[in-house]
Amino acid sequence: MEITNRLDLVVDGMDCVDCAHVLQKTLQRLDGVEYCSVNFASGRMQVMGTMSFKDVSRCVSGIGYSVTDNILLESINSYSLFAKIFSNPRNIATIVGITFIILAFLSKFVVPKITIVLFSLGFLAGLYFPVRAGWAALLSGSGLDMNILMTLAAAGAYFTGQYAEASTVIVLFSLGESLEGFVLERSRESIRALMELSPLRAKLLRSCCDCKTHVGMLLPDGLSYYEHGPCPWCDADIRIVNVDSLVIGDVIVVSEGERIPMDGVVQSGESTVDQAPITGESKLVTKCEGDHVYAGTVNGAGVIEVLVTSLAQDNT
Repeated sequence: MEITNRLDLVVDGMDCVDCAHVLQKTLQRLDGVEYCSVNFASGRMQVMGTMSFKDVSRCVSGIGYSVTDNILLESINSYSLFAKIFSNPRNIATIVGITFIILAFLSKFVVPKITIVLFSLGFLAGLYFPVRAGWAALLSGSGLDMNILMTLAAAGAYFTGQYAEASTVIVLFSLGESLEGFVLERSRESIRALMELSPLRAKLLRSCCDCKTHVGMLLPDGLSYYEHGPCPWCDADIRIVNVDSLVIGDVIVVSEGERIPMDGVVQSGESTVDQAPITGESKLVTKCEGDHVYAGTVNGAGVIEVLVTSLAQDNT
């Protein structure tokens, strides 16, 4: 029996929602993949099945993106801006294309014979990402996207002898995609920082149910005997669990000074909560029974019981 793996990965190179859809469709056809979900906003992807990380990485690389796990991400985040730029093949291709175009324009005044060659090299460098992304879109059944249309337009200009225009347009398009990717990655880093505020574990309040110790005892009402269900004599116990295992309706306990691990509603207790990391509020907010609390905020002086209202992946 093959073991099901769960891979939580970070995707580099997604610049639009369509990119995420293409990636998800492509991976869903990969042998061994049982489930795949791609989150464009955070740049994260979750894959479950019997496939390996190498299989997923090879498939993703084939359509022009790259993936890393969370451990590698931490080391990459420590790189300098220069290293991050040159770790992306698309950025390298764009820089190479710009270099050839600049040399081509300069060569008109020095060595005119090689101008067309330089424009052609810049054109080919600029085609690197649009062609790969467009081909992946076709294979996934997404139809014609802007990458294919830009490739066709630039190719048409090139083969009609407009070498300078063709190479400049396609390289500027690639440059725009690279700049968009850079801005998106900065936004994703902020989103990931917010996501990391939420604890990975929570204190689950679990009532004693179907208690074998007290089966057959006369209930406090004196009218019937206890057979099953929540035990009226045993106190609820607290278990430390992963937040991914929590479901809507569970009750968690948040002690003084702890971060609230899940979105929910205060079921009992009263406290003040620091919501600055999420809402930007500078003052502590008083929370009592019936008030909403957000994952990643900090509980103040008081113990509260929180009724979970969303799954971990849907937290604020």
